[in-house]
Amino acid sequence: MDDSTFIARAVIGVGLLAILVLREHLGDSADRRRLKEYGFLFSSAGLGIAYAIVHDVFTYRLSREYFTVGKGLSGAADGFWPQVAWLAARAGWSGGLVVGVGLLLANNPHPQLRQLPYAQLWRALCWPLAIMPLTATTLGLLGPVVLPSLVGASTLAHLGVADPSVFLRVWGIHVGTYLGAAAGLAAAALTVRGQRKVVLAGVC
Repeated sequence: MDDSTFIARAVIGVGLLAILVLREHLGDSADRRRLKEYGFLFSSAGLGIAYAIVHDVFTYRLSREYFTVGKGLSGAADGFWPQVAWLAARAGWSGGLVVGVGLLLANNPHPQLRQLPYAQLWRALCWPLAIMPLTATTLGLLGPVVLPSLVGASTLAHLGVADPSVFLRVWGIHVGTYLGAAAGLAAAALTVRGQRKVVLAGVC
């Protein structure tokens, strides 16, 4: 399941951001807010990549079949690098950017709300980092119970899965991680909005 267009899309995305950063840097405006936004987005994406790689190192050790059969990565049978790591990096990059953009939107300029400093946005990232392991663990435990209703054991056996129970457990961990990321982003955004009101109240 190799996405040969991802490199091109990533290069284009980084290039566009670099152009925007350069334009802001060379502009006449004294406000460098955009530069900080781009830095926050890149750092959020980098954090997402790091988390995803550590996450998949763990799940790969639990079930290689999840990646060889479930993800169609034939090279995963020979080791974690490079195919599984590349898959994790792509997912982490996208997820980290989504979370970063979500927090920037929650901190958007508003006439009645003061924007939070980036240090507080960084602290808000603790929400998805805390929630994802909890939901991943929960769905991992429930995977062998809940997921067979979607994919039966006979189907997995037909696909060549030798240990369906562990396969379903790892599948549950991944589903739980995605759900936890969404819940964590929502909690982080609500926290940012709430803190902005507190800041304004303190000023008044």
